[in-house]
Amino acid sequence: MQDIFISALPALLDSWAEAFPKATLFNAVPASIAAPKRKLSNVPTTIFWLHLNDDKSWLANTMALIAKEHVGAKVVVLANMPSQPEAVQVLGLGAMGYCHAYMAPAVLKEIKSVVSHGGLWLGQDLLQRLIE
Repeated sequence: MQDIFISALPALLDSWAEAFPKATLFNAVPASIAAPKRKLSNVPTTIFWLHLNDDKSWLANTMALIAKEHVGAKVVVLANMPSQPEAVQVLGLGAMGYCHAYMAPAVLKEIKSVVSHGGLWLGQDLLQRLIE
């Protein structure tokens, strides 16, 4: 399974690199992300980790590009300041996970496990608020 981070940061955060030492980082949203147009049973799933800073204008277009070019790919949004409205927005765009950008490596691995098996990751506090 491949992990691709898209972030304005010049390098992976230490926790990201520790959790996924073979991850790829794009510092800007690439115009095209090369991938097979169809999902093959022996091709591992790609997880895109989209890091949101202040500028979120690129998010919807990037998620649409990923959905178009990566059949079966999963998206997890990493937010510097997570919020319930933003979580609802990214889930509506097709994200399978939403969490704080500075999660511990062990939690990032757990998120990957949940998402890669078809689950949804919101974190306990946000999930509780949505249930209420």
